[in-house]
Amino acid sequence: MEDLNFEISSVVPSTDPTSDPTTDFLAREQAVLGDDAALFSTPSDPIEISSFPDISSSANDLFVPPTSSVTLNNTLPDYSVIHSEFPSVEIENTQISYSGTNGLLTSNGHPIYQNFEEEPEAIRQWKERQREIISRRDQESESKRKETILIAQEAIDKFYEEYNEKKARAHNANKQEEETFLQERDDLTSGTAWERICKQVDLSNAQSKSNVRHVKDVSRFRELLLSLKKDENSPGAGGY
Repeated sequence: MEDLNFEISSVVPSTDPTSDPTTDFLAREQAVLGDDAALFSTPSDPIEISSFPDISSSANDLFVPPTSSVTLNNTLPDYSVIHSEFPSVEIENTQISYSGTNGLLTSNGHPIYQNFEEEPEAIRQWKERQREIISRRDQESESKRKETILIAQEAIDKFYEEYNEKKARAHNANKQEEETFLQERDDLTSGTAWERICKQVDLSNAQSKSNVRHVKDVSRFRELLLSLKKDENSPGAGGY
């Protein structure tokens, strides 16, 4: 009850005619709120009433420029305690970059080598066998290729050798036939003139050829030459 009387008496307006109503109002709010008054204060509070002219003053005093006296409450929090408890930390650029090697590079450019496990003995032996097999296959393939090239070269050489031999034999045969033909043609001592003429003319049976279209029948002319050849006393048999 005493506390209630104290609070009521503290908010009763002052009856002093010389007191400022605004100041009294702020004082009553301060008394009611107590310690919580700082939570509702703003940088512009309190503004002293002295900056405004007094209503009870004379009319001449209304045109006097007021003097403002603003009091700001320092309500900003104090960060010095936070800075002291949590000091600033400098963050360094420690980015890791990849290099062309099997390891990593640090920020300074030095490689970080990784320790790889050694290959098992079975895998190493298997790799050795594979390398030997591949090497042996390569050697066999190379030898087979050389053998194929050698056989092809021998076949080509043999072909040209046989071709040249056949060409030479044909040339010699043609040369002998030419010499024989010229010798028989120019020989006037053997037989009659009609015999020599019949040697230069094909007197074989041309009956099959006569059946071919656009081929003249020469059987009559062939019979005439044969009859002249048989008769030694035929006209022109002596060559004149």
